[in-house]
Amino acid sequence: MLEPFKQGLKQNGLTVHGSSQELVAGHSGDGFLAVGERAQFSNWMMKRGPRWILLIQCFTRDGSDPRSACKEAIDRLSLRPPTDPKAYQ
Repeated sequence: MLEPFKQGLKQNGLTVHGSSQELVAGHSGDGFLAVGERAQFSNWMMKRGPRWILLIQCFTRDGSDPRSACKEAIDRLSLRPPTDPKAYQ
């Protein structure tokens, strides 16, 4: 799901930078930055079972780094296990 999402951002005029594995709420996620004319977006995508993907986006419009701007919120984030038994691997 990550590559089609990145392609969609590119088709909407954003520039996508890099990819990295990061821990978000104790779960491994793919992170990357997307930059547009009016905003910069930090994106984290992580698998939450075989049927679910969680996308977290943080954006800034003042030219500052969105990853840094959202660090406090991301550090405090916690995720509950999915309640749908079919969502588990």
